[in-house]
Amino acid sequence: MDANQQQFWLVRGGADWSPQDAARDFLALTPESLELASRSDAQTYPEAADQAEARLQRVPFARDTFGGRAYYDDATQAVFGTSDFPGAAKIADLPAPATDLALGFDGCLYIATATSVIVRDVRGRNPSVEVKLADFSPWRLAADPSGGAWVLDRANIKLARLAGQLWPAPRAWNVPPDAFQPLEENPNPFRLALVSTSWLEAGEDPVALACSPAGRLAVLVWRANPALSARVRLVTTGTTSPAPTATLKEIKRPFSLAWISEDRFAVIAPGVKEAIVYAFADGEVGASGEIFPLRDHDGGPFMHGVSLPVEYLSQSPAVDEPARVIPRPLVSVSLPAFTSSAVGYLKTPLDSGVAGTAWHRLYVEAHIPAETSFTLWLAATDDGTHSRELGEADWQPHHFGVRPAVPPLAPEAANDPASPYDLEPLAGWVAARSEIPGFDGFLTDEPEPDRTGLFTVLIQRAHRPVRTLRGRFLHLRIEMRGDGRATPCLHALRAYAPRFSYQDKYLPALYRESEFGPEADRITSREPSTRADFLGRLLANFEGVLTPLEDQVAGAWLRTEASRTPDEALGWLGDWIGVAFAPWYPAERRREYLRRAPELFRTRGTLAGLQLALDVATGGGAGVSPVGFESHRRDACATRQRLVVVEDFWMRRTLATVLGVNLDREFDPLFGGPLYSGNSRVGRTLFLTEGIKREVLALFDAAIPLNAADQAAVQEFFSSLAHRATVIVHETVSATEFNLIERVAALETPAHAVVRVRRASQDFMVGLAALLGVETYLRPAPPLEGVAVDTSAIGGGARLLRPLSLDPRIEGASA
Repeated sequence: MDANQQQFWLVRGGADWSPQDAARDFLALTPESLELASRSDAQTYPEAADQAEARLQRVPFARDTFGGRAYYDDATQAVFGTSDFPGAAKIADLPAPATDLALGFDGCLYIATATSVIVRDVRGRNPSVEVKLADFSPWRLAADPSGGAWVLDRANIKLARLAGQLWPAPRAWNVPPDAFQPLEENPNPFRLALVSTSWLEAGEDPVALACSPAGRLAVLVWRANPALSARVRLVTTGTTSPAPTATLKEIKRPFSLAWISEDRFAVIAPGVKEAIVYAFADGEVGASGEIFPLRDHDGGPFMHGVSLPVEYLSQSPAVDEPARVIPRPLVSVSLPAFTSSAVGYLKTPLDSGVAGTAWHRLYVEAHIPAETSFTLWLAATDDGTHSRELGEADWQPHHFGVRPAVPPLAPEAANDPASPYDLEPLAGWVAARSEIPGFDGFLTDEPEPDRTGLFTVLIQRAHRPVRTLRGRFLHLRIEMRGDGRATPCLHALRAYAPRFSYQDKYLPALYRESEFGPEADRITSREPSTRADFLGRLLANFEGVLTPLEDQVAGAWLRTEASRTPDEALGWLGDWIGVAFAPWYPAERRREYLRRAPELFRTRGTLAGLQLALDVATGGGAGVSPVGFESHRRDACATRQRLVVVEDFWMRRTLATVLGVNLDREFDPLFGGPLYSGNSRVGRTLFLTEGIKREVLALFDAAIPLNAADQAAVQEFFSSLAHRATVIVHETVSATEFNLIERVAALETPAHAVVRVRRASQDFMVGLAALLGVETYLRPAPPLEGVAVDTSAIGGGARLLRPLSLDPRIEGASA
């Protein structure tokens, strides 16, 4: 409700709209927006569904980053590798016919056969293994970016995860019979573990797998009724919730699936000369509108690889020699294509609850690119008439963007210079993100004049002597127009009522409207409105500016709310509670500081206060729970912290393990010289014998009598670690944020304490002083580091890395 006691009714996104033609979806309806659909949404594909099963039986090729391929030869029941070298080299003979090939991210070639999965080291360093599972017949493979692969059994409707590692062949030397040996040398052999397929419905036929770059597994599913569209299901393990499922509009029998990005996938359907691309969403989805042609496609599935873009097989001059087949990348050759126009209706009209309500103003949040526009048609009734039953004369146009070329209501006046068509209401752009105080609107894009942001228009009836639109129910119809390459996008619409008129509120009755009934409602394309109506609409221009200002005044209290006040008011709000922000403090962190100011003031000068201040300054980098420090201590292991505060007295233990941080001291009063810390470093403090261990521990045994000088030295040593703390900063923190941490630590540290800020220098961090629940920090395994000439040291963890090749001849092996 605004300052004039007007209410508004909200229409958000496209979920509340329905297309004019239910059989042809020319509108894209999502919970966030309403826009023109892509042309692919509105077209059908000449799918040859009867060929799908035959295409599905073809064994996919595997590919590498060198352009090499691995393929299965049914005549010899073997797998061959080929590249730019002439001919092909045999990779492996198989015990059963192959059903799929996939190159893994872990350097393994996975070969699915009718009875097992063969895992082969592409570089030939370790022997191959054959992995079987009872009542499991591998059909399709999908390499997982985290290692291993997913395996689909189409016949038995099963899905399994293949994971493990290859192991070197047994060594040639004899092992003494009394030697301690593991039962199995490989601690992590490859195994197939079944995954629940409860997310499949009865009668569904899973036919293909694909893993996204981030590891999201999708399964292509045919449905028992061939007239129903195919589906792509995401596999969600460890949960009983239904799997997110995209139902492919218009496509019944695609036979190959591949991710082309993290959120888009492509399918190949028989008889269609292009790959059909979709943006994954739960529910029925239409094609994206981009065209990905399959040039000289040989009719087979996508090739399995570990890099993008996805490739497919094209026909070669020697089609009978698979080694010479030419792979081509899947590339879009066109800009997005949208339908040129579409019409939709609001499913349920807006109900003011009062008959004869005078509707006031529209505020619309939209994106209107150049050469696009839309018209909102409004009609008002006092009964429950359905929107589609209203006559054309009942609808009143309100234009956004460029007006259409031909007047929709009075086409006979299109060429008439005196036509009032140009006087039909045209929405104006508003610089504010929203007319509602303290609300930034639904649009995330930055406002752009006449293109993006908030638009407003006075609700009125064009071509009527009295243009006020009255009725309990407000019906809405939208006509969207584009140039084929872009589309307008409606995000939100707010309709205000009842009308607040300066004319009726503040002027004498002399100036009010005097024409009513049929005379006020007659349609005219040339006569102007009544003088009173013109005056009312003229004054509405001023009201449209002044009312939002009055709303801002009425909502001034919102400026005391840290989450809503503008950036420029944060410093002013901080002055109220004695907080002066340094200029380098980011605006979003200032808001959080103000929100948590009571807790910060209560704990200031303590370790908990320091941790909380650092957590606020780094946007949660210290993992402190908003409810207090105690919960932080309980939940520290579960958070992904970027920094940890450790009190130095925890370092009194001589053998404390702190990997990745240099805690050496140039001078220590206890030893009278430099101290090499207890970090496990080969050659300094990694003790391998009990004798040295006992000798070092004896220095700190409380039972050993000490003379006064030694006792003073020990006391001074302990005192040197009191009232001190170290902030250990994760190596991924940027230099700017590291400087911010140093400044905040200096400001929040009491005068009697000393706080150091140190950056962890190594990638792997087991724990800080190994204090579980206080300092232990768990993180994903870091990526492998490649060897750099004149930089890498032996034993430093760097690896010789290079892309894999499926042709053994490139690896140096004989043909």
